[in-house]
Amino acid sequence: MCTDCLDLSADEFASQSDFEEFEGKVWKKCNEGELIVVDEYKTEPESNLIFESRFCYRCSNCEEVWLLSIPKNAWRGFFLPKQQAIEYTNRLKDNDKKRTLGFWVVAAIVILIILWYLMS
Repeated sequence: MCTDCLDLSADEFASQSDFEEFEGKVWKKCNEGELIVVDEYKTEPESNLIFESRFCYRCSNCEEVWLLSIPKNAWRGFFLPKQQAIEYTNRLKDNDKKRTLGFWVVAAIVILIILWYLMS
């Protein structure tokens, strides 16, 4: 990463207006030639990215590939280097699996308590 692209990093966008302001900065950098729009995810269909709306950019200075995930409803989106984006989405998947497992464990305990109560 270089100073040209590092100042754009965003873990999430707090609101739609924040995203729109950020998007303006990205397009300004594209117009100035500092960022180049690339079609990276089509060249790597096996990529482990879970978000749908995304754009890929390459920094013309350091060649780092950045991914822009567009916020939609509760999803807050991000603008991260490709590897960090993959790690972030993997972490989200793991957290979802843990929540699902936790739900089923609690549901099983509640059912067992109800059955025990009904049988006694």
